[in-house]
Amino acid sequence: MTQQPDLILMDINIRGSHDGIELADIIHKSNPIPVIFITSLKDDETLNRANQTQPISFLIKPFNQTQLQRIIEITVRKLSEGKTGNSKNEEWENDFLFQEHFYVKTRQKLEKIAIENVLYLESDKHHVWVYSI
Repeated sequence: MTQQPDLILMDINIRGSHDGIELADIIHKSNPIPVIFITSLKDDETLNRANQTQPISFLIKPFNQTQLQRIIEITVRKLSEGKTGNSKNEEWENDFLFQEHFYVKTRQKLEKIAIENVLYLESDKHHVWVYSI
């Protein structure tokens, strides 16, 4: 991929050799991309592990379109104002400009989605559906 995403929505409970927390940590070691964790887990141990990767925020499942939109808006505002409290992210926090797209993993690859075409997102434990015009 030649372009990096501006923001990662990362489910904590994903299939594979790493969970979402481990994957976010791996990503942060090479690219300081902000992460919003999506989770249905509310236990302290998981949240403490996730906090060690310095996510920008959490979104608790189940959530609706309005909740998703608000958390992204708040995140973009925090980033554009440089109020992340995360010194690791100084490289991008002052220059952050939320682009007109985001990425969704589809069949083991990332698919670029234009925000202007999204009506809403829906997810369950294993899938994210993007409904667009």
